[in-house]
This record gives sequence, C-alpha cells and structure tokens, in this order.
Amino acid sequence: MDKRAGTWLAALVHCGAPMPTKPIKPLPVVVLRHDEPGGHQHWDVLIARSPNLDGAELERSGLIGFRVPSPPNQALPGMVLPIIWTPDHDRSWLTREGEVSGGRGFAWRVCSGDLHLVNAAVVQIDWHGGQQSQWRLGVQESKPALHIVA
Repeated sequence: MDKRAGTWLAALVHCGAPMPTKPIKPLPVVVLRHDEPGGHQHWDVLIARSPNLDGAELERSGLIGFRVPSPPNQALPGMVLPIIWTPDHDRSWLTREGEVSGGRGFAWRVCSGDLHLVNAAVVQIDWHGGQQSQWRLGVQESKPALHIVA
C-alpha cells in the first residue's frame, strides 16, 4: 500500500514537504475536472507542498495530487471516495486550466481554496466560494480513500 495513505502529515512528508514543527500556514489546493479522450472524466485534487514559494524553489515544487471519481468539494459528510495517488503536477495548475499534455484531454478548474491541517488525520479546506470541507485519509476495502468528515 502507498505510504501516503495513512495520514495527511505522512502524505505531505512522503511527498517531500518538510515535517512541520509548528502549525503550518494554509496550503493552496485546487480541484480540476479532467475530461479524458473517449468521454471519461475524473477530478484531480492538487495540493501545494508549501504555502508560499518564489524563484527557483517555486519551479522545483510540484503539486501533490490524487484523483477521485466525483467532485470532492460537493461530497456530503459520511461519503467515502476512492483515491488514486498521481505523480506530481506542475505548480502552474493552481491557476490554469486547459489542454493536458500528451493528448490526455482537458482540465477545467472547479474550485480552489486553502487547506488547513487540523491534526495528523484531518484537514479542513476553506473554499474560495465560502464553503468548507473536512477530509480524512483512510482505507476502504484495502485501497486508499478520502473520507468526508464535514
């Protein structure tokens, strides 16, 4: 099983983020709807490793990503969404949308916000539209899953 499946702290650290020694600043997050060739679609959740980077550090910092089968920002408390961890995405996806390289379709921005680490297990996302979500990483049927807390 992927080491990122345990907790948000484990996921962030496994993906190269430094281990926080004090409360971390909110991390930018974006949800993209990825329309694939052939009519299939999924949603990509992309999370910045650091709240504010500049210069060369910014260029080296990809986005932690996972894919879900439905929009996680619209999921109701108690829902569980299976996730598939994806390779890092370019940080430019925080603010852009459009054609995905390699003829893999198009990505459309659904929403963005700020991810706050509530504790090692739970994050809260303050969506820029005014809504909030709370998520917990977990496992369902021995596969990584996103549990919607609130």
